Amino acid sequence: MIDDSVNPDESHASTSLTLLQRIRDNESGAWSRLERIYTPLIYLWCVGSLSPEEIADIGQDVLISVSKKIGDFKRDPERPGSFRAWLRTITKRKVIDYVRKKKRQLAAGQGGSDAHQMMNEQPAPEFPENEETGVLYAQAIEIMRSDFPDWYIPAFVRIAIDGESPAHVAQDLGQKASAVYVAKSRVLQRLRSEFQEVIE
Repeated sequence: MIDDSVNPDESHASTSLTLLQRIRDNESGAWSRLERIYTPLIYLWCVGSLSPEEIADIGQDVLISVSKKIGDFKRDPERPGSFRAWLRTITKRKVIDYVRKKKRQLAAGQGGSDAHQMMNEQPAPEFPENEETGVLYAQAIEIMRSDFPDWYIPAFVRIAIDGESPAHVAQDLGQKASAVYVAKSRVLQRLRSEFQEVIE
């Protein structure tokens, strides 16, 4: 769980556009950021009855579909996680389409024992929402690493996620306590402004 408390004396970076706005504006690098955040979760949603190669293929199909439809997506402020739910629905449909295709191949005598085994395996497991959120935030934090001075992300993780004392972290990193508070604030603000729309 991320500690999102901030010091009232902290300075704040200017608010950036949300990631979805940047994608819709065709901003360079924005699509890559979304892909890096969600690819691990898309793969998790596919596991169960599919091989790693099949999961990678379906993942690419999902991302292609999202790239074509993202302009039509409208976030519902009354429903947290609406982007994730939308993406999960697309992924599940792609998996269902793939499995149906495999069934048709099996019925036609194609696909052999691999297809037969796949049809008998368990469906993909459901993951708790907080676990999915953790995966997404971890990806977002990693993506932001190059956007800040080298010590910002380690300071943020140690204070906001690991719950360490800001004074201890500051001393350990050779920084002033006020600078550590600023680092936490700026990383948290970027998480909220750029990524919250696609995570929460």
